[in-house]
Amino acid sequence: MDPIMKMEIRPHWKSIEDYVADLSSKYRQRYVQVKKKISGCDMRILTTDELIERKEEIDRLYLAVQNKSPVRLVMHNSDYLISLSKRLKSKVEFKGILENGKLLAFMAGVKDHQHFEAHHIGIDYEYNKSHCLYQNILYAYIEMAISAKSPFISFGRTALEMKTTVGAVVHTYQAYIKLNNTLLNGIACHMLPTEYEMDWIPRNPFRQ
Repeated sequence: MDPIMKMEIRPHWKSIEDYVADLSSKYRQRYVQVKKKISGCDMRILTTDELIERKEEIDRLYLAVQNKSPVRLVMHNSDYLISLSKRLKSKVEFKGILENGKLLAFMAGVKDHQHFEAHHIGIDYEYNKSHCLYQNILYAYIEMAISAKSPFISFGRTALEMKTTVGAVVHTYQAYIKLNNTLLNGIACHMLPTEYEMDWIPRNPFRQ
């Protein structure tokens, strides 16, 4: 299976400033430049009521991300995110990036005792490059995980190289599949890849 990108939240990180202090000079500069891109924006928590009020915006931003995904096993929408907010309460956190009241991006993070999961995001790609929205979302997730006192953050399976630039590393997984049809089961093992393709360059943003 494609690897999952995970990142250790170091014990001495009590704030995002502690994380930034551990970055190399190059990546500290990148952090500063990326944050400047949304200096005129408001990044804040989105309440359940606000998720309901902004259903159409959230659906539009979420669908934009889903349409770029190479694999879509399940299509969720704002109703799913609203349900998460109602049911998980303090175990889920929603944040939005807003400019002049317009929602440019949102992120949902789920907390548990073992790790913080970067769950779902939505992006207005018209502003993605000018505001470095995706990179700012990754930094926001790190800050959320530090605040939640989680030892790890799980970033999922997409944009692998980009996630290494903030400190994530590859965690490989294996899937075991058995088909009921004996003939197909014998053929399938020869058709499935034995390892994922490493067609990107992993980065290390931390000081050595």
